[in-house]
Amino acid sequence: MCENELKTKADATAQIEVIPCKICGDKSSGIHYGVITCEGCKGFFRRSQQNNASYSCPRQRNCLIDRTNRNRCQHCRLQKCLALGMSRDGKALPSYFLLKGFQMDALLESV
Repeated sequence: MCENELKTKADATAQIEVIPCKICGDKSSGIHYGVITCEGCKGFFRRSQQNNASYSCPRQRNCLIDRTNRNRCQHCRLQKCLALGMSRDGKALPSYFLLKGFQMDALLESV
């Protein structure tokens, strides 16, 4: 990679990390499966897809998913991942790869 590409990658990553995880609100680490998420939600979604998981909600299927209680209800967390656009068929790609060729401002406005 040339110096300009490294700078662009660092800038893109820094701008994404300012936006909280769309699933739980924790510090995001990039765009994973099509959504800006933290490492925890990325891993949860990946494991759910790999294991073809089927979860049930012990409550009313409307649990609050945030940083402090994201692990309490796997069903509602997975449903939130899907509702926000995480793709079952998508691959976890580095944020720089997804942003290459796109305008960062346009992406940030869309999230």
